[in-house]
Amino acid sequence: MIKELVLRAKKIDLIIIALLLCFMAISTIVIYSATNNTKFAGLHVNNLVMFAAMFVPMLVLTMLDYRGIVRHLSVYLYIFGILLLIFVMFKGLNINGSHDGLIFILCSFSHLN
Repeated sequence: MIKELVLRAKKIDLIIIALLLCFMAISTIVIYSATNNTKFAGLHVNNLVMFAAMFVPMLVLTMLDYRGIVRHLSVYLYIFGILLLIFVMFKGLNINGSHDGLIFILCSFSHLN
């Protein structure tokens, strides 16, 4: 099991990881320079925390076999996404003719399959 995880970790594309780290550094610098000496000072720390919170699960998911997840859960995730969209259509906020009301991440489950 551990040997298999080590082999999968070696197959991670290091160029993509380096690009993600560069994007993180650039975005943090831009946020810092845009919010320095304003009431939003310190927002760059939130960017780093969110990046770390999303980067670690991304690395874990790259080492999982996605075919098992797709094979067993894709239909259920698709149905869940459709139900969330229907919920937003009836219960979401109507702002300028557009329905809104749920976090975007919840509605994006329909794109997993």
